[in-house]
Amino acid sequence: RSAAPATAIVVAIGGAWLGLYNHRTVGDPFKLAYQVHEETYSMSSLKPWKAVSEAPAYRHRVLAEFHHMEKEGRARTQTPGMILKQAPLKAGAMGIFFLGFFGLPALAGLPGAVRKDKGLIPLVATGGLVLVLSLWTIAFAHYLAPVAPIAYALLAASVAHLVHAAAARRWARWILNGSAALFVAVIGLRAALTFVPAGEETFGEQRSRVASSLAERPGKDLVFVQYSRAHTVHNEWVYNAADIDDSEVVWARDMGAAANRELIDYYPDRRPWLLLVGPEEQRVEPDQAEPTRLMDYPESALQQTANRARSDADKPSS
Repeated sequence: RSAAPATAIVVAIGGAWLGLYNHRTVGDPFKLAYQVHEETYSMSSLKPWKAVSEAPAYRHRVLAEFHHMEKEGRARTQTPGMILKQAPLKAGAMGIFFLGFFGLPALAGLPGAVRKDKGLIPLVATGGLVLVLSLWTIAFAHYLAPVAPIAYALLAASVAHLVHAAAARRWARWILNGSAALFVAVIGLRAALTFVPAGEETFGEQRSRVASSLAERPGKDLVFVQYSRAHTVHNEWVYNAADIDDSEVVWARDMGAAANRELIDYYPDRRPWLLLVGPEEQRVEPDQAEPTRLMDYPESALQQTANRARSDADKPSS
């Protein structure tokens, strides 16, 4: 009862802020930007009962490739047999993500904790429902972040029960000691890995480096990204800040000289660049850096488009 008012205040403030954010981004306080994206581009749905829609007219090859791949992946994983087959793996991955290898064994005391404190039943029911719902479709562990406090509250209750039971039950002592040993081992391993030299540059590091080099130059920039045929769609270079027009760097996919010219004319105060991304022969794994080359946008392409525009303007109208 004492936690209910505080919870209500937090939920109200969070809900109001989310509604304001949605209203400012998509014009509807009750619709997420993610929903607008799915409705605009996706050919499949996270809801297994929803029919597959027709492919929209994608303006970029990389978008078409990504959503075709997404459609095929969802079709494979949303069959009843595949859902049942992958459910234990997903549940285990989510448990390890939030609780770690040392936290999962400590949940052994949860049944006893629930028997002693019936107030934990709503938490168990809520956490279990969310977990079950997340298992029937494509889900990453971090999607369950909003229910992480429930997981940690249940873990704390379970550990407390094990502590009380440890005096009389040997298995409780084994679990507590084993979990503590695993915790120390994992923390020690993570600390040791910080001293291991980094390997090859990742995709995220590479994009950050290019963005930083552009930010160090005076003036604003417009970067056209041209992917090779072997580019992996998971390494997406083109995304921008919410206020695109006021950004120091605007990223855009290469759309050909004519369409690029429209964007260049829209941003006359920006220096145009062409960024070539991707290997020409072999594919790379997601998150792995690809060969890149940043160059001034070819003047020949700009001049060719300008000449064509002047030629079209000089033609007599019929």
